[in-house]
Amino acid sequence: MDNTQNSHLERFDAYMERCLYSNGGFYNSAEQTAGSRGSFITSPEVGSLFGAVVANWVRAVAAKTTIKTVYDVGSNRGTLVAELRSQLPDLEVLGVDYQNGDLTPDEFETQDLSDAIVFANELLDNLPFRYCRKAGTEIEEAFVSNGEFVWQRVEIAADGANKFETIHDGLTFPVHESSQQWISSVLSRNPASLLMIDYGMATTAELAKRGDWLRTYQGHIVDVDPLVTPGQIDITTDVGFDQLPTPMKTTTQAEFLVENGIDALVEEGMLAWEAQKAAPDLASLRMKSRKSQSKALMDPRGLGSWIVAEWN
Repeated sequence: MDNTQNSHLERFDAYMERCLYSNGGFYNSAEQTAGSRGSFITSPEVGSLFGAVVANWVRAVAAKTTIKTVYDVGSNRGTLVAELRSQLPDLEVLGVDYQNGDLTPDEFETQDLSDAIVFANELLDNLPFRYCRKAGTEIEEAFVSNGEFVWQRVEIAADGANKFETIHDGLTFPVHESSQQWISSVLSRNPASLLMIDYGMATTAELAKRGDWLRTYQGHIVDVDPLVTPGQIDITTDVGFDQLPTPMKTTTQAEFLVENGIDALVEEGMLAWEAQKAAPDLASLRMKSRKSQSKALMDPRGLGSWIVAEWN
């Protein structure tokens, strides 16, 4: 996928969608197999503890309403789907992903969600976003042409422009139109609950001030130039959560895990280990690992700081 020969202007979100999701793009190329696809470690891949906590949350939602199906959107290699299926045998658990899910994203868009829960971990950061910067009181937007950025003045819809008024001159920021539309589409199909976990900040202004919100990954190597080797790199953004439809509730991932029983699960694991440590087997070693998994999942400088947003 060589973009350097294109002389026309391509808005950055269209460029990103093509580079990640078109035939031959990063998430659809033959090289991105289930074993090599991840650019970084996500919570489900830390270990089975994360799935056990999410299963507790599903049970809490199911206790209040009728649930038949759980969708894990952006299921990647299916680690969380497998854990939820083992934890929730009475529910249908389906993965939604370009390569390794039971459904593709296009198929998911037609699903009736009235008896379903929708869960998405680190999905929003990979949905195409517009790349903008403040120029005085105006907004400029990045377009791609011949492998370089071209900046042009643009108007942002009135209902979103006020989110950017306090951003300082010269600072860049993402505009999450695709994420807004995706969440609105899911909510229009009346799920029992939609839960999304991602890295970002409460406001776009905070995100712009901090900087370093746009990153690329190739393997586990972090870079900052999304125009290098298009189609071969992952492009990702921190999320400005104030641009999204207002959730019923937001917490950090650490708070979410505590609210849904991670401490009891870790204690259960340590008791199982103590009972078996004289002659440990694989099951007892897995239970022992819950303690180290908990530390990683709740790290306030990492996964524990991710934002959890829930819509009913």
